Parts: sequence; structure tokens; C-alpha cells
Amino acid sequence: MIEPPEITPAAKAERIRETLGLSRPQFAAHAGLKFGTLNKQLNKGQDLPWKTIDAICCAFNIPHKYFSRDNTILSIQPDPMIPDLPKSFAPSVTQFVRMHILEKYGRLRGQDVMDWIDEQGGEISDLDGICQAVDIYQPMSPDENIPKPLKLGPVSLSTRLLEIQDENHFERRLTTFNSTILDNVKAAHLRVSQESFPFDDVTFEGMIDGKKITVRYRRLIRRVKMKGVGDVTLLHAEQLSL
Repeated sequence: MIEPPEITPAAKAERIRETLGLSRPQFAAHAGLKFGTLNKQLNKGQDLPWKTIDAICCAFNIPHKYFSRDNTILSIQPDPMIPDLPKSFAPSVTQFVRMHILEKYGRLRGQDVMDWIDEQGGEISDLDGICQAVDIYQPMSPDENIPKPLKLGPVSLSTRLLEIQDENHFERRLTTFNSTILDNVKAAHLRVSQESFPFDDVTFEGMIDGKKITVRYRRLIRRVKMKGVGDVTLLHAEQLSL
């Protein structure tokens, strides 16, 4: 009887990374490991030091026994310290873990979004965890004054800051802002179709429900393709210190 080839610890680690949709640098960063060291270990494709295995298991809530020689079943467990999310927000355990890792409930960095888009070849889908933290708009034309949202991420900065309820509420909320803010928003949406326009730092000052709000954020705005939709404008805002 021919024994099936053994799945090495390095191959098992790669399976975890691929299941979560992470690049090797992202995988190393979330596990608290040096990318260069982990990359060499994975390239060798054999055993992994206990320190590496322990870091991966602790970071992604995976039982240590997964790396034993007789275990080939990958089981990613929900972290008991993370509050439950609605089923529509986390359609599977894998999706739940991916969103927890990448988004940190709205603390996703703009560079993480850029890396994600590049790894997807400039195409995203509504099922991508990244969509929970970004806003998606129709491409804006010069004769329009307000961008039309297709989907607002439930943990995006604009949704949380402006307390947006839905896409229609967003448009009503935006019309209450002064012309300077609206002109800045329009200019950013128009420029994205004309040139590479990745990041800019913005200071927002406005009244929301009678309260003055001041916030600085790093804006990423980029034209991407969305499966089943076509060209869309993706916007992500990373809050900065005042």
C-alpha cells in the first residue's frame, strides 16, 4: 500500500494563509513574525520551529494539534473574545476571521487596502471582507455635484463618523455640508478617473446633528472593477491624529 505524501508544517501554514486570503507579508505581520524569516521557512517547505507554529496558532486562533503529523483538517475557530456579528456580516467562519484580522473593526490602513486590491488584480467582489471597511461609488461625471454610493461599508470611517444609515441617508447628509467640503469631494472623485491618485490627507470640519466635528484622515480613492457591476470608485479613509 502506498502511503499518501505527508503534508508538511510549512504547507499547512500556507494553507492557513491562503484560506484567509493574506499575502505572506500580511500573514507574517498579523502573526508577529519577521517576514524575511517566515518567508525562508515557508520556501523550504518542511518543518517549522515551535515559535513559528505557536505564533501562527495564537494569532489566528487555530488549534496547535493542526500541525501534528496525523492531522490534516484545518479548523479556524471564532475568537471567543470577539463579539458575535450578524450572519449577513460574517457568512462563514473563514470570512469572520478574515474580516477580524484585516479590518480590526474599522482600523484597516489604506496601504492594506492598496495591497489587497493589487493582489486581486484590481477587481473586488461584494463577498470580499475588504468591502466592509470601504465605500463603493458609481464613477462621477462633471455635471454631478454629489457622488452616488453603491455600497457603504458598515465599518468604514464615513459610515461611523457621519452615522450613516443607508445610501439614501448618505446623500441627504452630504447635502448639509458647506460648498468647500462638497467641492473637495467632487474634485477627488473626478481626478481618480484622470490620473493615478492614491492618497491625500484631508481635514474634515462640519456640523453633524448640531455638533461640530473635526477629523483628519488619509483618503485612498481608486478606480477598480467590481464583479457583476463593472468600473466603480473605491474610497477608504484612515483616521489620523489631529
